[in-house]
Amino acid sequence: MKRLESWLATTALLATVAVGAPMNGTPRNNENADLQGSAQSAGRLAADPRSLANGVYAVLREGLTRAEAQTEKRPHVVLVYDRKYSDADKDRPPEYVALDTSFFVPLVLAGQPDAQRDDQGWTLLNITLARQHVKTLEDFTRAHLDGRIAIVIDGEIITMHKVRSVIKDGKAQITRCSDDACRTLLLKLTE
Repeated sequence: MKRLESWLATTALLATVAVGAPMNGTPRNNENADLQGSAQSAGRLAADPRSLANGVYAVLREGLTRAEAQTEKRPHVVLVYDRKYSDADKDRPPEYVALDTSFFVPLVLAGQPDAQRDDQGWTLLNITLARQHVKTLEDFTRAHLDGRIAIVIDGEIITMHKVRSVIKDGKAQITRCSDDACRTLLLKLTE
C-alpha cells in the first residue's frame, strides 16, 4: 500500500501513458549518465531521479538529446524514455523527456487496479484514485487536456499517454498500453 501511495502523477490515471529512465540508475552511455543527475524537483536539483515521487507528470518537452529536452519554463526533471516496456516501440531510439515537477498527480489508489482487453487486443487498465487526489486529478487533466503525460514509477517513465478528457470522478482508464508496459504498471500498482 505504501508503494501505491508514493506512485505519483496521472498519465495512466488520466487516460493515456508514457515511458522513461532505467530503474537501476545504470547509465547506458555518457549522455544517459549526464541525464541521471539532472532531476529537478520544485526548483531544487535532485541527486537521483529515483527520488522523484511516483505519479503522473505533464510532459514539457521531448528530444533526442538532453539539451533538446531541457526547458527553462518550470521546475522539471529530464528522464530517459527508453521504451523497454513497449512491445510496439522497442526499435525506436531512446528519447529525453522533460517532466513538470511543480504540478503532478500522486498515484494513490482507492482499490486494486483492473486490467481488461479491448477488441483489438490492447490492455486497458482501470484505476480509481483515493478521494484526497480526485480534485487534483480533475485539475491536472483539465490543465493538460490533449497534452502528453508520463507515468513515473521508481524514477522511471513506464508509459506516456495523451490526456483525452477531463477526469472528474477519480476513475481513469489507461489505454493503448502495450502488454509489457501495462503488465509492469499493474505489478507496480499492486505491490
